[in-house]
Amino acid sequence: MDRGGAHNCGRKQVPWSARVALGPVIGVAIGCLAADGLAGLPLISVEFHPPIQAIEVGEIASVGVYLFTDREPVAFSVAQIVFEWDPRIVKLAGLTNVGAIPLLVSSFPANDPAGYNESVPPQDGDGTYLALAQLGSTTFAGSRGTLLTTLRFEALAPGRISVVEPIAAGGQTKVISGVVPGLILTGSLLGCVIEVNCSGVFADLDCDGVVDGADLGLLLAAWGSADEDADLDASGVVDGADLGLLLSAWS
Repeated sequence: MDRGGAHNCGRKQVPWSARVALGPVIGVAIGCLAADGLAGLPLISVEFHPPIQAIEVGEIASVGVYLFTDREPVAFSVAQIVFEWDPRIVKLAGLTNVGAIPLLVSSFPANDPAGYNESVPPQDGDGTYLALAQLGSTTFAGSRGTLLTTLRFEALAPGRISVVEPIAAGGQTKVISGVVPGLILTGSLLGCVIEVNCSGVFADLDCDGVVDGADLGLLLAAWGSADEDADLDASGVVDGADLGLLLSAWS
């Protein structure tokens, strides 16, 4: 899979009644997540894709939740992912599992072991997603990416960006081996950026529908600052990386 591409994926959500019934199973699975990864074993990274997308107010951004390995496929049994976003900029509308791998559970658990889901779906800027592999079968993460689900965010505030990213959360984000019970194989965590603008064109700072000299002027005027509009990569400072993104989007 090309990690720079957009993805719109989904599958039917597990019914609430099924999630309630699976509560004890989830508790047992999460309760055994105490082991450390073994040296030399390939790790499983959690990545959100596409890396950057621009939408307008009221539109939906689709963020694919993927597991990646750098080597051969690696079996996993549980993926508990804590993630965060800016609720002032985008609203978590839910998830869709169409096109994702078949899973026993793929949802925002109400009995969230990490304690982040104040509602389903969570609305306060952080939440927990839980994936459980199907019983009696082997589920793999691969080097081309394994899609678990697709998060759906509704744009709220124009001229702003929100980073959507998995976070370590004190070890609450974890991917568990499907071969060695309790073995944590969590690798790197990679998020993405959603830009909400009035034209739907990424890096269009003046909202006129094109990326041109006027936008370059605005970016240069904000150089070295923490201006959220010109900080295209959400690094906290307007610098050469943002200039590169603007030039790559030049109309």
